[in-house]
Amino acid sequence: MREKMPLCAEWVDALREAFGADEINTAMRAGLKDGSCWFREGEHYVGKPGAEEASERLSAEHGVSGDALVVSTAAQRAARKVLA
Repeated sequence: MREKMPLCAEWVDALREAFGADEINTAMRAGLKDGSCWFREGEHYVGKPGAEEASERLSAEHGVSGDALVVSTAAQRAARKVLA
């Protein structure tokens, strides 16, 4: 991944440094499994987008800026599901 997706790898490294590797690794594993976490850099993907993200991607490829990124814990994600 690091060779094909250096910007994504750099971003994940920064998250690990800021929030702790265990927290980020756990969140990424869960997100990769349920589709809430996936990465795209150029033509390379890691993970599979969930249904909502996939439909957005089909309608138009889009980039992500720093202000559009949201980092949340499993508890925060669960709370959002309850409110939805």
